[in-house]
Amino acid sequence: MNRVMAGMTMAALVLMGGCDDDDQVTATPEALAAVALEHTGIEPTLVEGSTEDGDIGASIEFDNGHQRLGVGVKEDPGSGDEPCDDRGTCTTISTDAGDVQLYWEDEEPEEDPGLVIVTFASDEGVNVAYYAGDSITADPRDLDLGVDVDDMVAIVTDERFGTTTTTELTEVDVPGWAEEPTERTPQTIAHHLTTVHQTQHRMAAFEVDAGEYGEGSIGATVELEDGITITGYYVPDAERAKVCPSGWTCTPGQDGEMLEGHPRNQVDDFSEPVALKYRLVFLSDDGSATIVVRDGIPLAGWDPRDSMDHVARNLGRVDGVEAEDLVEINEIWEQR
Repeated sequence: MNRVMAGMTMAALVLMGGCDDDDQVTATPEALAAVALEHTGIEPTLVEGSTEDGDIGASIEFDNGHQRLGVGVKEDPGSGDEPCDDRGTCTTISTDAGDVQLYWEDEEPEEDPGLVIVTFASDEGVNVAYYAGDSITADPRDLDLGVDVDDMVAIVTDERFGTTTTTELTEVDVPGWAEEPTERTPQTIAHHLTTVHQTQHRMAAFEVDAGEYGEGSIGATVELEDGITITGYYVPDAERAKVCPSGWTCTPGQDGEMLEGHPRNQVDDFSEPVALKYRLVFLSDDGSATIVVRDGIPLAGWDPRDSMDHVARNLGRVDGVEAEDLVEINEIWEQR
């Protein structure tokens, strides 16, 4: 469990209350994140939500993942009564909305930067914001942190921040929002393609037409620096993927699961700065296939088919693709 989530558990993070407007709906992680971003103005790298056993939460990473702000909700009136433990310091902040509890843990040099938690309790539950990132060396109100305590107080006392909120907030497009993928998409394919050359700078990614491979086929291309392009396809009918492109030579791989192809008369010289094309087709046991095509100058002395083989075998998989992977792809995704 990470430090922020540990803070959430310790404080039993909760959101309750809300506006008196008639247009009220059940709060969502996106709505909680939207309120937090409105008050702080931070530019998130990744925003993830969670709903479990009535709890609603959102975790916001920023500063390239070096800092994190979390908010959460749980309908448990007694959950805000947690006392400070031996490591922490507590104090009360008076606001127009009521008393807000401030808790912090000082840094442990070279081990833990510390933690700040703000809670706002009522008869219905406790609103909480928690922060980890910059070192906590004194009262956090006196420090220049990535998120000010005043902003955290504003979040937890915002009348839209609760188990219910406005419809408008639940429809906000939260920047950096990502969820674990549940189905195969051009973006999941693009993520796998980036692993062919993990050290090469990614320039762009986009969906490509896969109609030639039949119904249900999808594809994507990733453009890397030095003019390298890598294209991948998922093909439900492996027979469609076995067709060798015109002007190419295609042969079965050693294990029989992989077909290898390259343009006819191409000379495989990896020591010269000459663009080479390769096409690998992985034939899955379920009758589907995946295709990886690379076009560009090979990295000096390196046969790109080695990593293409691994990517082709995993291209159709969704498990293992995480929310932050899709955030990285979406940052370079283009409509073409």
